[in-house]
Amino acid sequence: MTTKNNKDIIDAILYRMSKLNRYSDDDTIIEGDELLPFDVIYYRENETEWFGVVQRKIGGAGGMTLANCINAQTGLRRMIHDLAIYQGDCAMRCIDETQSAQAHELLMQLYAGDDDVGH
Repeated sequence: MTTKNNKDIIDAILYRMSKLNRYSDDDTIIEGDELLPFDVIYYRENETEWFGVVQRKIGGAGGMTLANCINAQTGLRRMIHDLAIYQGDCAMRCIDETQSAQAHELLMQLYAGDDDVGH
């Protein structure tokens, strides 16, 4: 895919977040069973921040969420599932609107290369 195609797809995913009111905010944090495919997510693991896109849900309520993610500090890419992440402050959640620009930049990196996710 070209950089223009990647940008168009990422723009569409972020537009979807806005149109469907999928951004977390001070009043509502969208996480856990509320996450849907194509939600742009954020989570913190130790002192590192991760951004990604939910790829699929497995097993309905109480099931597992799979997301393709990139580390904001190192650029490392990996597939993550929410059962592997701590709950509470470290839980996978939808980004908030203030994280939109950073998410856009990182998702461009995530989908830019030929490298396999997870190594």
